[in-house]
Amino acid sequence: MKRNYLITFIILSLLCSCGVNTNPPSYVKDLVVYEEGYQGSSKAYAVYFILADAYGNMTASNGVAYIEFAEEREKTWYDEYNENPAKYKGTSLEKRAIARKNREEVQKESSSAISSWTPTLHSEEEHCIYSKVFYNVSVERFRMAKVGMGPFEREVLLYSLGRISLHSKPNKSHGKVYLLFKTEDGNEIRGETAVYY
Repeated sequence: MKRNYLITFIILSLLCSCGVNTNPPSYVKDLVVYEEGYQGSSKAYAVYFILADAYGNMTASNGVAYIEFAEEREKTWYDEYNENPAKYKGTSLEKRAIARKNREEVQKESSSAISSWTPTLHSEEEHCIYSKVFYNVSVERFRMAKVGMGPFEREVLLYSLGRISLHSKPNKSHGKVYLLFKTEDGNEIRGETAVYY
């Protein structure tokens, strides 16, 4: 009797252990961000991503994920100066711009000395309003889930970053969310999607 249970357990274990594809990811198949209630006074957004291997099959991988919420930047005096520096030659605006550029270079040098991994994904026309690094992305935390409704319902292998609450209120009604996933062997893959704030 005990032997039958043991054999059944072994067979079920073997059947259940061969489910998740762990081929190396080649690209971000999908990055999904949608509003999901409030956390305190800030809107919260549910975020998940799907990785795919070279054949387009969904896959799971160990690594590090970095996410950035960005919005279009308002034009500043510094932008105007950089577009046409000759126009401001010899003015106080030129002196302020040179001082700011020197400060930015010093900050860049000091931040590169920090060992934490924080890339910049947004473009120069945007500014980051939220960013976070998720260091412990593991194969075990990828989940099979049904997404979509009706004829668009499908089963996917996803990794949820949970609910994210933005620290500052966006100035624009829309923006972009960027994802950079770095595998254990150093391969970096990117994804992006539009978001409405």
